[in-house]
Amino acid sequence: MGNYKENGTKENEMILQETKFQTWRAVAVAEGGVEHLLTLGTSSDQVKKNYSVPFFDLLTRDEQASIKRILLEKWYGVADCGKWVKQDFLSLPKFFLQRQFVG
Repeated sequence: MGNYKENGTKENEMILQETKFQTWRAVAVAEGGVEHLLTLGTSSDQVKKNYSVPFFDLLTRDEQASIKRILLEKWYGVADCGKWVKQDFLSLPKFFLQRQFVG
């Protein structure tokens, strides 16, 4: 086994701690209520700016076609005890809308 420090971690194990908690997220909601996490961020502006790239990178075409809405949510509570609360709706990415009507 590995060597442990006083705090119980292995000598070469990295402990990652966020300097600022990721309190905003974009969630794509599909038919039937299935949710797909698209991105997390430290501000609503950061999430609004970045959610369209994972929409195309993470979801298959079938999943993209089933998306009914994208939610902007904010975390309320402390890191290990709280809940996500809807703040706004985000637009479906423009390229997706064009492709849906063209092809």
